[in-house]
Amino acid sequence: MPCPFYYFIVRVICTSYKRQKRRNGECSLDTDPGFEADVLRQPLTPDEYIEARETTFALYDALAQLPPTQARRVYQHYLLGMSKAEIAAAEGVGRSRICCSVERGLAAMKNNLKKSL
Repeated sequence: MPCPFYYFIVRVICTSYKRQKRRNGECSLDTDPGFEADVLRQPLTPDEYIEARETTFALYDALAQLPPTQARRVYQHYLLGMSKAEIAAAEGVGRSRICCSVERGLAAMKNNLKKSL
C-alpha cells in the first residue's frame, strides 16, 4: 500500500500544474518551461535575421578586441550567466575587482562599437 507521502507529492505536483496552467494559460509537463512561448513567437523575417546576425558578429568582434582577462570576465558574466561573485570565487580575486573589470570591458566594447558602426 502506498504511503501517504506519495499522495502528498502527487497532490503538490498536480496543484502546481493547475496553478501554472491557470497563470500562464497552458503548461506542458514533458518539455522545458516556456516552450509554448517559443512556439507561439513569430519567426524572424529575413531582414531581421540578417540584422541580428550582424549585431551578434559586431558584439563578438568587440569582445575579441578586449584584453583576455576582461574578455573572459565579460563573457562569463553576460553570456554564461555567472554572477560576479561566482567569477571572483573561481578566479580567487575580490568581487570588486571583477565588477570594475566587467564595467571597464563594457565601456571599451561600447567605444569599439561606436567606432565600427
